Amino acid sequence: MKWFKFYGQDFQTDPKIGYLNPLQKLMWVNLLCIASQDKDYTGIIKFLTEDQLKAVSGITDNQHNDDWDRTSCSLDLFEQMGLIKRPDAYTIIIVNFKKRQETQLTGAERAKRFRDKKRNEKVTQPSHDSNARIDKNRIDKRRINTKKEIIKKEKFSITKDQLNSLIEKFPNVEVELEFEKARDYLLANGGKRKNGKPVLDLMAFLRNWMRSDWTKKKTILPPPVPDNPNYPPEKAKRNLIALDNMKKQILNKPITQTK
Repeated sequence: MKWFKFYGQDFQTDPKIGYLNPLQKLMWVNLLCIASQDKDYTGIIKFLTEDQLKAVSGITDNQHNDDWDRTSCSLDLFEQMGLIKRPDAYTIIIVNFKKRQETQLTGAERAKRFRDKKRNEKVTQPSHDSNARIDKNRIDKRRINTKKEIIKKEKFSITKDQLNSLIEKFPNVEVELEFEKARDYLLANGGKRKNGKPVLDLMAFLRNWMRSDWTKKKTILPPPVPDNPNYPPEKAKRNLIALDNMKKQILNKPITQTK
């Protein structure tokens, strides 16, 4: 961190700070500056001696002044005043340093804290769990869609007796095939007719479907006798007989039945 929060009003009005001499106040500010080098705001300083702190603060031991002696045992004084803690000979902990740095957040600090929180949530949450949830949602969605399809098909289904009645009424129509076509049409169009109106009577709709022109049974005539001298005479004769029989059948029996 290139900067840290320094509460100037507290520094000027705190009676503990007011008890210190000017050089000790300078040492205290430098101690805060050293602690700010930790980006986690722990307030923990390792392997810092009092002599090193004096050197950082510009306090030297020379014959021209008594600054060195005036600042002796400053760390002991800081500890007695409750400004720092020293759990061992190599560690200095500034009291409430972390708490003071994490209060009165700026907009940038709030945004950073929010991003770090989201990043930690993604790290701590196993990725397979999210994948499992996605797969479960897909399976549930497929089940719902499948259930809807089953309900739709059941809605446009008829009994065996109803199917037999259609076969009996329309002998010249492939009723089972046309029924499947009609049901697929209804499923694709949401149970509505071509004019957009819903089908209320399924059997009436199917009867009209069976009467439609495209359901009339088509009679496939055998291929004509090819005009080819090399065509086998036996095969040509069979084709002529089949053609003659088919014409008789067409003349003697109607193609469609309307009643």
